[in-house]
Amino acid sequence: MKRLVILVVLATFGMMSHAQTVKDACKWGDDLQKRCKKDLKPFSYYAFKITKITFTGESQFKEVEVPLFHSANYRFVFNTEGLSQNVRIEIYDKPANVESRKKIYTGTSNEKHFVFDPPKSSTHNRIYINYIIPASGNTNKNEIDKGCVIFYSGFKH
Repeated sequence: MKRLVILVVLATFGMMSHAQTVKDACKWGDDLQKRCKKDLKPFSYYAFKITKITFTGESQFKEVEVPLFHSANYRFVFNTEGLSQNVRIEIYDKPANVESRKKIYTGTSNEKHFVFDPPKSSTHNRIYINYIIPASGNTNKNEIDKGCVIFYSGFKH
């Protein structure tokens, strides 16, 4: 019985020594919400989406579908202060599985906080935001890097 207790204690300490720590750079608070909503003016607030990202050893791709009203103009506000690594942001008129899609915008998270007003001709009933996430530059296997992109949208008729 003593051996079993000793083995359990040793196994527990062994797992604890290999525990991973999470570095979450995502910034979300009242100040950021106010700044994003202020940047929507004179457009009316429509929606927001927080896309959480976990950087891994392999590159990744995330697509966010945004429904739109046919007769409206739009403003998009992106905040990428909550990313520890650079992510490419591309906006398309159709999803990734459609070969005939057209790129409307390309940018990077280096801009940290930016506004984009898509041309009305490219906003039909949906728009697709693609986040191209590189493989993690973190070489520390005991650390997991996380972050987020905060997206606000507004419209006006």
